[in-house]
Amino acid sequence: MKLKFTLLVLLTLLSNSFLFSQNKVIDKDDNDSTKEVNDSTKEEKKSFFTASTTFNTNSGFAGRVENNFNPAIGALVGYSFKSGIYFNAEADLTPKQSVLFGGFSLEGGYGFDIIEDLLTADVCYTHYFAQNASKILSEIQGSAHGTLTCDLDWVSLEFTPTYNYGSKVGDVLLTFEINKDINIFAINKDSVSITPGIKSYAGTQKLLQLHVNKKLTKKSIATAALNAEYSKFNYLNTDIEIPISYTHKAFTFELTPTLSLPTNLVQTTRFISNPLCIEFSVAIKI
Repeated sequence: MKLKFTLLVLLTLLSNSFLFSQNKVIDKDDNDSTKEVNDSTKEEKKSFFTASTTFNTNSGFAGRVENNFNPAIGALVGYSFKSGIYFNAEADLTPKQSVLFGGFSLEGGYGFDIIEDLLTADVCYTHYFAQNASKILSEIQGSAHGTLTCDLDWVSLEFTPTYNYGSKVGDVLLTFEINKDINIFAINKDSVSITPGIKSYAGTQKLLQLHVNKKLTKKSIATAALNAEYSKFNYLNTDIEIPISYTHKAFTFELTPTLSLPTNLVQTTRFISNPLCIEFSVAIKI
């Protein structure tokens, strides 16, 4: 019995030694082609131009979607430098509103790595011009935010603190998102993927209060009492998103259904309780 056990151990050691020798890394000189292949797999950062157009069935803000049907068509152009600095310009149309031109914005930011392939950050400022008074976002004149993204391979985490300000007041908004990118199948070697995610919002709603007050023809005592809720820092809502995207060469097509589950919703008769919005976008990156 002991002899059989000893032979088994020896055979195991020999087989492991043989397998290790088959996979052993052999030192190569500087001209070796293997090294060139490995170096080529490292993606080099490059400057690029982007442009996209989007259609949203019923636009809102932080889970607040008004009862009146408010679709929006947007167009964006931008340029990103390999240093991480980027600039974007965006405009949108609101075909169902009395004013067709919904607004225009300019954005500048800087994205950078904190820990390569694990932790990235982005700081950004957006300024809005000529906002359509019928939109929830109409009271926002400027927005500053920073995003911290942690990519754990099996899941991605994002945290975004934002400060939105208008002519009279400002709001703090905190956003936390968790999502997972999943390749479901390929079309001629181009992958089709889904990125299910959950996004949560918490913050104040003073700018939304101004928007609602503009809509009211009369300010009753009940309305004044409700306004106090807008100034409180509350958990606002949870969004469930399932973006479906397909990329072919420089083009990316994406369809994103989003279900909002708002909480602490004042003026409930004005907003949809559990709105479902769908956004379709086409983007090019060159």
